[in-house]
Formats: sequence, structure tokens, C-alpha cells
Amino acid sequence: MSRVFVAMSGGVDSSVAAAILADRGEDVVGVWMRLVPSGGHADAPRCCGTDEAGEDARRAAAVLGIPFYALDYADVFGQRVVDHFVDAYASGETPNPCVSCNQHVKFDALLHDVVRKFGGDRLATGHYVRATTGSDGRRHLLRARDASKDQSYALYMLGQRELTRLEFPIGELRDKAETRAIAARFALATATKAESMDICFAPGDYRELVRERAPGAFVPGPVERTDGTVVGTHAGIGALTVGQRTGVGVATGERLYVLHLDTDRRAAVVGTRAEIARTTYQLSDVRFVSGDPPSSRFATNVVLRYRGIALAAHVDVDRDHATLELDAPALVAVLREGRLSPYTYTYDHVPGGWLQIAAWLGLVGPRAFGSVTATARVLMLVLHVAAVVFLFLAARRLGMRTAAATLGALAFAASPLAVFYGREAILDNIMAFWLVVALALLAAARGPRMMALAGAALGVAILSKEPALVLIPAYALLAAVRAPRGKRRTQALALAAPALALISVYPLYALAQGQFWPTATGAALTSNDPRAYAGSSLMDSILWQLGRPGGNLVDPFSAVHGAVLDWLHRDAALVLLGFASAIASALRWRTDPVRGAVGLLAIVSFGFLIRGGLVLEFHVPLAIPFLALNFGLGALDLISGVRLPVVAARPALACGVALVLCWSASGLANLYLDRPGAAGREAVAWIERSVPPGAVIVGRDDMWADLHEPDGATSFADFHTEWRLAYDADARRAVLTDGWRSVDYVVVTADLIDDIRRITHDRALISALRNASLVARWVAPSSDEGLHPKQVIEIWEVEKSGTSARGLADCDIVPSLVCVMTSHGLIDGPSPAASPRPSPSR
Repeated sequence: MSRVFVAMSGGVDSSVAAAILADRGEDVVGVWMRLVPSGGHADAPRCCGTDEAGEDARRAAAVLGIPFYALDYADVFGQRVVDHFVDAYASGETPNPCVSCNQHVKFDALLHDVVRKFGGDRLATGHYVRATTGSDGRRHLLRARDASKDQSYALYMLGQRELTRLEFPIGELRDKAETRAIAARFALATATKAESMDICFAPGDYRELVRERAPGAFVPGPVERTDGTVVGTHAGIGALTVGQRTGVGVATGERLYVLHLDTDRRAAVVGTRAEIARTTYQLSDVRFVSGDPPSSRFATNVVLRYRGIALAAHVDVDRDHATLELDAPALVAVLREGRLSPYTYTYDHVPGGWLQIAAWLGLVGPRAFGSVTATARVLMLVLHVAAVVFLFLAARRLGMRTAAATLGALAFAASPLAVFYGREAILDNIMAFWLVVALALLAAARGPRMMALAGAALGVAILSKEPALVLIPAYALLAAVRAPRGKRRTQALALAAPALALISVYPLYALAQGQFWPTATGAALTSNDPRAYAGSSLMDSILWQLGRPGGNLVDPFSAVHGAVLDWLHRDAALVLLGFASAIASALRWRTDPVRGAVGLLAIVSFGFLIRGGLVLEFHVPLAIPFLALNFGLGALDLISGVRLPVVAARPALACGVALVLCWSASGLANLYLDRPGAAGREAVAWIERSVPPGAVIVGRDDMWADLHEPDGATSFADFHTEWRLAYDADARRAVLTDGWRSVDYVVVTADLIDDIRRITHDRALISALRNASLVARWVAPSSDEGLHPKQVIEIWEVEKSGTSARGLADCDIVPSLVCVMTSHGLIDGPSPAASPRPSPSR
């Protein structure tokens, strides 16, 4: 029997690798590598090379009943990993110490010793990667089944000689949850152990290590434009990274990024985003697992950032320097974070809408209209205006009279529902736009080609947000009834086929990522708490969405009941008359099938919204255009019964009635006069002005885009949304390394309080607020709180010493949102001792 040595780091992955091999009857020997001197780095307990990690590895080997040896590689680790790390930063590079450790320690020194000194046949590790033998007899390195944990990029240096001696037992596992489940089955204590840090040898800020060993890396130098003009001074090459803005420290009125670092002159060359954008890259240290490139120029996929999206590219190796050229540079420009989500992508929503917003930001600039959020809202305005035009054209093409089409378009343009929710940067508005485009193309179609375009637009609507899927049958029916006899099935298929083909991209993507099928963790969480979980697989998230509770329409405490009351309060005319007219239109099915199909669009879309379950107020854009069409038809029917002396006055009267209805007591004027977003803008400006860039901040979703690098005036890479931090296990482990004390500031809103009280029950965030002081507060008033409540935003600074919130805020002087939380017993109530500390904004 061949002997296999397992590199055991003391973590769960390598322990499970050893368990899998031992369970299948292999002759397994566990080895652990000491990477720091004995007793060193006591303040970095999560480093895999410390004595504590070695003890964890020894205990795991004892549980498995396998021999265990500790080997000292501290010298080679120090020379080839730590020294290289410091030298690289001092030279203006951005090294990856994990890659260096794999190359020089695990797969050079350790593999050599396993084979030559100890007579081992193979070495196994806990890397998430797969290695197989092809029909040509060569070894192939493949990505892990769990794409979110894939580590193949860190093993690029492996060739045929190494791969013939290597095994990666956990590469076939479905996800991290399965790894931990196997560890628990073998009673391994590492089953619940936190993951190791990337820079395990540099606890805290790695720059301190570089500063200590290479002080020259932090000697100030000039910041120059590409023409040589000096625009400022930087704090040192070691504080800068090519492609980023952090550390530039120059205020010129435009956002400047590091283009190049000249270490000889200690100069940083900076430029705008347009100057840094590129589609061609020079490659270094090019390796091929097979030994040789497939050809001098070949097509491939490239991931520019860890967990990024694979992009099509070509590699040319028939030059002095190998080069890579992207085939889709436009996509690179819009995917600013290089991945579908800054957190673990949970498939809770299709990404098409966000990609369209990203494309818009790439086209006009992320802050073209003041802030990222404001710029995204301008896109909503552009889409809404265009949708009004398309809706009118669709109505006329469908045979509606000019007056009815005008009424419907006006209702869609000026409805308080459309004005209020239409200006929010939400996926529902993008979906509604594409639904109207699809309707206009369908109405204009006279053959299968135009109908296929309508189907493609319908597919884009579904990829923008998935509720549009329920309208495929209604659209197909409308296509069929407008077609001549004998071609109805053809037209319906011509519409449905492109739509289904486009939306199939989403499940195919999930399959390709190994994230389609349900997971054990997802099933458990979905059944235990369906409110609070979107799984890391597509099926997990579908089950989660279907299981989210929300009550039914007749339940006065349900989400759907509250949403319908909100819609009626804003625009009862559109909702009631539009839906009643839709029912009347559907009843005319036999005499006017096209109008019946138009009525069915409103019935299906609005019926889907009031079906029950978790329905939120901002979901209404799905139904607004179809309610507006039927509103126009119904209003014209009512007006047609009024006898006027001048027949030509009827269209004018119709338009006048529509305007009166829309500009009624529902409060449209207030929607234009109020500025609910003002508080958020002031809060963002205060954070950029008053909070250190390295602070860990927990806040609301819309602030992420404005504060997170690389678009903000100041980069806040550690700004995290409270919802994701509550339920993204990877993000939570990475951020809350010291529990609630890891948080420096909390941006408190009524929604955050409500989420904590009803849904997340996040004890870490509650503890942070219990030990925090109110430092800033803004209120955006509302003219009609029935239309929208006043917006209150507070910033609380966490006291790391553990000071209680008692005495830090007086609920009588400042009725803060945290006082609301106090009334629900989630934190200790403050005593009337002191008012909030003054903030620079006052």
C-alpha cells in the first residue's frame, strides 16, 4: 500500500482531507509545518504555522488514529515568504504570500522531504482544487466544485512533476458546510474552528511589518501626472497599490488612481479612471500545467480579481513578454468590483439589473450627478421617461384610441406611485422598463423576427428581476390573439423561446459555478428561519424565497396588507380604476380579445403582488404600466358616457380628469417638494469628512456604493451593510474578528432598528450599540408621513472599553432611534446624564 502524507495546518480543511484518505483505507501520515519560531506570534493564533495550530493538528491526527510529525520550516518560510513579501511591497508590487508559501514551502521544501527523506509516495493538502488524469496520461488541474472557495489560482506554479505526487481530497466537496459536516462526523474539534487569515504572519496592519523591515518604503515622494506635473506628496511606496486610490492623498477635484510606481525616484504616477482603464496586460512567471502552451496564441478565460467573473480573453506567448488581451473590455469597465456581489453571491436576485446600473455608471461616471446613488436615480428617470413613450406607442399599436393611450401614458408618467417608487434605484424599475419595451415590440410585430426581439426584451426584464417571469403566459397569449389564424402558435413560440433562452443563462451560470443544487446547510436554514437566509445555491434561494412568510391580504398585520394600503393611499384612482377596468377588459374576451389580453396583463401582475407572502411596497412597479393602460381604457369608457356639446372636448376633458386625479389629495406635489434623501447625503459627507478611512462601519445598503472603494472621495473598504454582515458567514468571520469590538461606527436608521428587532436579532450589533455614543444625527422631514416617513439617520461611535450606553445619550433631549430599540428591550436604556457629543456637522 502506498503511503500518503497529509499537510495538516490545524484547520478544518486539512483535517478533513486526512479524514477522507484514512476513511478509504490509505496509509496516512500527518505532518505539520512550523512556519514561525517556536512560541512566536502569540498574538496571531489563527496562523497555521504557530504552536497553537500545531497542537490543533496533533489532536486531529490523534482522533483519526494516524501518525503525526512536526517539521520546522521557519527559516525557508521567513526567507522565501516573509522577506519576499516585504521586498515586494518596498518595490511597489502587491504580493500574495499564500502563493509564495505554496510554491516554496509546501510544494518545494515539504514535497521534496516527503518523497526523498521520508519515503512517501504522495502529498495531500486541504486546498479547494481538483487534480485528475486525462486520457493523454497527463495530470490536469481543475477548479474546485465549490467555486466560491476555489484556490486553483494559488497553485498556478504546479507542473506535471508535482501533480503526479499530489492529492486534493476536498476539491470535490460541495461547499464549506459539507467540509464542516464531515469534520463533525469524525468528531474533529476543528469542525467549528475559524478560518486562517491570509497574511497570517502579520497580525494587524501588514504595513507595520513592511515599515519595520523596509523603512525606505515609507519615505515620502512626489505624486505626478503622466506629463510629469507634480500634484502632491505621498506617504511612501509601501502605502500605495497600482490601480487603487488609497494613500494617494491628493485633492485636485478629480479622482486619481495609481498608474505606476517609480521606486528609483519614489514617485507615484497617477491618472483618472479613463487613464487606468486597459484591455491588454503583460504577464510574468507564465506557467502551463501541461508543460507547453496549446499554441502561440490561444483563447482562454481570465479572472482579474479573486472571486471575480471569468472573462473571455486571448493570450499571446509568441513574444518577448507574454500578453493577455480581453475580448470584453466594456464588461470589465462596468464590473467595478470584479464580481457579482461584494459579499457572497446568494442568488437571491438575478444580477441583470445591477449590471445595467453598473454599465450606466461606467458610461456617465459614478458621480456624474453628485453621488453614486443620485447617478443611479437619474438612470431611473431616463428609463421612466422612455417607458412612458414606449407605453403610448404600445397602446396605439394595440388599437387603443388616442385619448385612451394618452390617458394611460399620463397616468403612468404622473401617478404618485410611479413618481415615488420610480425614482428609487431599484431593480423593479429596470424590470418595468423592459416589460414596456417588450410590450411595444410585441404590439409592432408583424412577423417572427420582431416578435423574437420582443421575447428578448422580455428575457432582459426577467434577468433584471425575476417576478417578470409570471407574465410570460400573458405576453404569449397577447402575441397569439394578435396573430392571424394558423400562425398563433408560431408567434407565441417566437416570443417565448428567446425569453426562455436568455433566462436559462442564470441557472446555467449556477450549474457552472457548482451552485445550483440545494445544500444541506441551505435546507436547514430555510426550514428553521425562512426570513433570514438566502443560500449559496440557486435552489437554496428559490426555496428561501418561496418560504418567506408575509401573511395574506385580509390579515391587517401582514406585509401584503400594509403594501396595498400604501398603494391605495398614494394613488387609489390608478389602483382601483385600473384594476376594475382590467377585470372589465378581461370580461370582453370574446368580443375584443386584444383588450382582454391587456386586461389580463394587469390582473396577472397585480394579482401576483396581492397573492400573499412577503410583498413589499416597492414591488409595485411590476403592475404600474399595465394598471395605467387599463386606467386609460376605463377612464375613457366613463367619459364617453358624458354628453358634451362639443365632441372634440372629450379628449381634453379626459386629460383634465386624469391630471386632477393624479394631482389630487394623494400628495403628488409633496413628492416633488420633499427631500427624503437629504439626510443620507449629509451622513455620507460627514463620514467622508470625519471618520478615519480604516474604520469598520456598519450601515445601510445605499451608502455602500458611495463610501466603498474605489469611487468615494475617501475610501472606506471596511464599510459593511448590516443585513449582509448578519447573514454572510464569510463576511462576518472576516469583519467581526473581535466580536462587537471590531465595529467602530454604526449608521442607525429606522430600518436597521426594525431589522434587528424583528429579523436579524444580531447580538454583536446590539452589543456594539449598547456600548456606543451618538455623535451625529440628521432628520429629513416629511410633508405627509402617510406617503413617506421622515428620514432619520444617526451615527453612533462604539466605545471599545465597554462603556455602557447609559449616560451617553439622553432620550428626553435627543429621542434617538436607539431609544426606540431600548423600548423593545434590545439594549439597556440610557439614563438622563449627558447629551450626545457635538459633531462637526452641527
